[in-house]
Amino acid sequence: MKFIKANLKEYISTERFKLIIGIMFIMSLYMVGQITREYSYINSILYIFNDTIYLTITFALILINSITTIKLFDKDNEYIIRCKTKKQYLKKLTQKIFVNNTIVFTLQILINILLLIILNRNGIIIDKIGGYSITNLTFTIFYLIRTFILIQCISLIGAFVYKSGPKIILWILVVCLLIAFANAPYRYGYVVEGLQTVFLNPADYLHVQQYKDFGFELEISFFYILAWIIITYIVYLITSKRIKQIGD
Repeated sequence: MKFIKANLKEYISTERFKLIIGIMFIMSLYMVGQITREYSYINSILYIFNDTIYLTITFALILINSITTIKLFDKDNEYIIRCKTKKQYLKKLTQKIFVNNTIVFTLQILINILLLIILNRNGIIIDKIGGYSITNLTFTIFYLIRTFILIQCISLIGAFVYKSGPKIILWILVVCLLIAFANAPYRYGYVVEGLQTVFLNPADYLHVQQYKDFGFELEISFFYILAWIIITYIVYLITSKRIKQIGD
């Protein structure tokens, strides 16, 4: 427990972490400034995280955070030497990346909420959302969890590629993500009615889309996220075999 606290303290004190949080603060400050009084706090969070540029920068920062975590982890020779195998090393590294990314994502939400309370004061209004029979609060929680899992999966894949393959592959992955975001426009008035109209582009699941009902969106999101978790695990297994040596 003492090691975890010391490691976390070291991570938070790094210049890279402070830069990431600083950029997130500036992004949130800009986004909150764009929100009018017709948006409640809950709907404002959806508005902010639904912005394409905001999401793109968020992905970039989470990926940078993952790589920063790798570099810090690899410098801790005293801890790495305890990892007897490459699989154990990668497991510990993966846990560290997951925790650090969770910290950044949570702080991002808290920064938005704090700025909304200070600058907008729109209040908390809980009502029905779109054509669904659920409240905006329930949908926002679901939406943030889905966004969080997708961001974690893709950033972990990027981290695994960074550890096991040529860095050009990571750049190709980043370009593919940018293309994915560019090809996921807002679809006003479009309703996903069935399996033949569901999206494959992960960027579409980071936007608020209208489905025939919330149950159907929940079902599609579950299987889509499950597919990404499986892909992430497959890349994890490949990486565990491709790493040349512990800490390399």
